[in-house]
Amino acid sequence: MALIDSERRLARQAPNGDTSSTVAPVAHPIVRSVNEASANKAPPVVEPVTEPPYDTVLHVVGRITDAVMSFLGPMTEALLDEGSRQVVVLLDAPEHRHRLSRFDHRVELIAVPLERFGWRHWMGIREAVRRQLGIPSIAAVHFHGLRPWVLGAGAARGSRQPAAVYMSPHGSRLMWALRMFGILSSVTTRKLEASSFIASSRLDAQHLIASGLSPVTLESAIDDAFFLAPRSEAREALVIAGDHKQGRDGVELASRMAVVLGSSEPKLAFEWLGPVGVSSSARLAAANVKSRGHLPEAELIERLAAGWVYLAPGLDPHFPVLLAQAMAGGLPCLVFDTPMNRAMIEHDVSGLVYRSEEEALDMLTRLIDQPTLRRRLGEAARNSAHRRFSVGQFRERMLPIYSPMRSVWRTTLP
Repeated sequence: MALIDSERRLARQAPNGDTSSTVAPVAHPIVRSVNEASANKAPPVVEPVTEPPYDTVLHVVGRITDAVMSFLGPMTEALLDEGSRQVVVLLDAPEHRHRLSRFDHRVELIAVPLERFGWRHWMGIREAVRRQLGIPSIAAVHFHGLRPWVLGAGAARGSRQPAAVYMSPHGSRLMWALRMFGILSSVTTRKLEASSFIASSRLDAQHLIASGLSPVTLESAIDDAFFLAPRSEAREALVIAGDHKQGRDGVELASRMAVVLGSSEPKLAFEWLGPVGVSSSARLAAANVKSRGHLPEAELIERLAAGWVYLAPGLDPHFPVLLAQAMAGGLPCLVFDTPMNRAMIEHDVSGLVYRSEEEALDMLTRLIDQPTLRRRLGEAARNSAHRRFSVGQFRERMLPIYSPMRSVWRTTLP
């Protein structure tokens, strides 16, 4: 397979309207960029592609977040190993571009530049899907997120229909909004069979079932390196908190707890893992919480291994990748009582679930004071994570979902 535009530098219009900046190329060997929009603000046009000789799965995504990558990365790699070409249409958001290098080098990426006005880049996604569906070898389409599905599926009108269509919500906030109005089922079943829904978390599955749909649950995967890392607690008590997204709620709680417990005996140290904005960074610094920002995987594993407790205060409905990584590393987890966290942690079995700051302080003190409790919960968390989130388990559960359709793909190819 020929490499496409591997040396190209992608000039992009920044969200603030600055057209002068040029960013580094996507760190991935197979990248097909989308042409810049013309002066009359027409949607970007996708470059023509050559006809591949075998069946292809087209994945349609918005931004490549950690939650999406923990599902899409192992899925595309497993399907490549089964002999299916993988093409991913995505939004080329600068803040998420570093994740593209985590795709298998055989995956082909079609990057639609992020525009200042959101409707333009979504029209670019729509056009990219329409062009790809015109290629006879596209045997299946997998939409990741409800918005890519709504726009991408509309592009299929008048095009040759693929043999299989799948959709994974990935905690889409639009999905919750549609469910509140009671129209999720009527909207989705117009274009997808109910058996085509794949939930990447138990919470997504619960919401789809409540809407009258019949999803298959395939939870996201965590790299094996997290499971293999030995525990190596820091000499002084270390509380790890964080998020792969910029979550202000988590920063506030971690800061308050650090202020309350920072002067206690034994002395506690707090660290925040993950990106933070300027105001959140100042808040953490004022509370004497060390912010480490985005870390390479090896350093992330090292910090989790050193932690005594992982604090997960997030309210995000997306798959909590950092919590799953902490569980995989055998770190005892203290989580806020949210539907997503309850789907991840069983209270007093694989972690502790708190409902108030007072409960969180009491439980954190118990964990710091009781090494046997930390060890019991950490080992249970790692075992639970291995059963649910290991790459091996992901492949074992994923291939039967796709396999029944793969024979259909090949019989429908020209």
